[in-house]
Formats: sequence, structure tokens, C-alpha cells
Amino acid sequence: MIDVKVVGQDGVLRRVRRVAPIQNRRAAERLEHEIREELCQGLARKSINNHLAVLRRSLAIAVEWGLIESIPVIRWLELPPPEFDFLTTAEAHRLIEAADPDWHCMIIVAVRTGLRLGELLALRWVDVDLDAGRVVVRRAAARGVIGTPKNGKMREVPLSEQAADALRIEPRRGEFVFCAADGAMLTRGATKWPLRRALARSDLRAIGWHTLRHSFASQLVMRGAPLKSVQELLGHSTIEMTMRYSHLSPDARRQAVRLLDAKGSAVLLWKTSAGELLRFPDPLAASPTVPLGGCGFLTVRHTLQFRHDDQARPSRCCPP
Repeated sequence: MIDVKVVGQDGVLRRVRRVAPIQNRRAAERLEHEIREELCQGLARKSINNHLAVLRRSLAIAVEWGLIESIPVIRWLELPPPEFDFLTTAEAHRLIEAADPDWHCMIIVAVRTGLRLGELLALRWVDVDLDAGRVVVRRAAARGVIGTPKNGKMREVPLSEQAADALRIEPRRGEFVFCAADGAMLTRGATKWPLRRALARSDLRAIGWHTLRHSFASQLVMRGAPLKSVQELLGHSTIEMTMRYSHLSPDARRQAVRLLDAKGSAVLLWKTSAGELLRFPDPLAASPTVPLGGCGFLTVRHTLQFRHDDQARPSRCCPP
């Protein structure tokens, strides 16, 4: 017999039911439906999907053990787009100015690098390169245990001048950059009230440390940073996770299409071996033909095709 257990909203592990080993796909799908119905009572859709993920993993183990032949199809519940809060540039500045002196550097680094709280807690001085202006995120702390970052991959995050200056004057009490007075790693509980005090002094709404990460990403997108770069800075495993910030740049697609309407936005310069500098019109114009000092000619098409006897070399493209 197999015990099917779930963790309730109160954190207590309960046995939902005791079932015999599943013999076929239909029985597995029926069990999934019954457990889904029981879990749906009083739980958010995201929580239900989390339970279904545990169920699917259990079924995968059952396949490995030879209890069932294959994993039945599990239908995930559709989730609405995740909502998030973030600080504007002015609000972030107010928060930094209101921070306790001992927490000033940590709040700056959180706002200017987008590191997760667990990554901040596990950050060591050996991971900070002030000469190169970067931090290397190799570890993260979760429930007091240090492991790999959330996606399991190391990443580099450049430091802004403000973050680098704050780290240069931060006292070094031990291995960790942000630590207790005795050099021990901070706990999540220890980081709660310093942030709340800074929020109260700056007359800002109640937010958590993860909102500072959202603020970092949101401010980058609003200033025109490519989403792919934001994804790499945040350490997202997929671009879909970063797309939640795409709505913050409503004019990006409009401006991209307007590039097609630009005329004379660039001029091609061509330098011959005799030192003569030729100036061409828009390369996308209708195939202009320009003489090369009597030594040949160059035909400009959508891709630059030319025939000439001179050893001309392209110089550069520049604004008109």
C-alpha cells in the first residue's frame, strides 16, 4: 500500500488516503483527479500546482521502481500573471538615505544588483571584485543552509558606482560581506526590522527584500535595458520569468517599428587607397552607383555588392 500525504496550510503533514499500487494509467488519472478535488478546497491555484508537482515527482519515482509503466498526464491549473511591487528611482533613493548605518551598504547592494536575499546573506568577500566592479553569485542561503543559487548556476553581476563605493567602506568582520557583529552569517529574521525601520523613516509602504530585486529589474527595463540582459543579471532560468517586466516598457515595440520609417539615418563612408573619402547615401536606397575616382565603381544594394579595380576599404558608418 502507498500513503498519499500532503502538507496543509497549517504546515502539518497529513495522509490524504492509503491506496494500493497503481496498476494502469486510468487508475493513476482517477487518483490524480480525486486528490486534486481534495486539495482544491481552500487552497490557492499556485499551491495546488505545487502539490501536483509533488504528485508528479512521486509518480516518476513509482515508474523508476516499476510500480507503474508510465507517468499519467497531469493538467496544471492556469495561473494569472504574477503581480509585483517595485520602488521608483526616487523611492529607492529615499529608502537608501533612510537606512541604518549598519544596513546602508546591504540595502544599496540589494537595490543596485537585484540579488536575492539568500544570495546577499551568503555573499563572501572573495566573491566581490572591486577592481573589476563586479560580484560573482556562487552561493545562496536557505533556512540557514548554504547551497547553490536558485537556478543552480553561477552568475556575474556588475556593480554600479554607488554599490562599489558602499562596499569599499563596508567593515570586514569575517568571511561574509553582510554578517553579524561576530562575523557569523545573518539570518532572515535579523534582516526584517532594519528594512522596516528604513521604510518607516522614508514614509514608504511596507515591502520585503524581494521587492528590492523587483525594483532593480523594473528600473532597468524602464530605462531601456534589453530583457535578455535583465534575465542574465537576475539569474532567471528562462526568459518567460523576465517577461513579467516587459509591460514596463510600453514604447519599446513602437520605437522598434519606427526604425523602419527612418530615412538618411546613416551614411556610409568609403576610403580608397589614394586616401579619397567617399560619402554614400542611405545604403538601403534603390541601388545607387558611385564612381571610384575613375578606377572602378561600387554598386550599393541591400547588401553591398561592388566591382572595382582600386583597393578600396570601408571606413565606417556614421550619422549624417
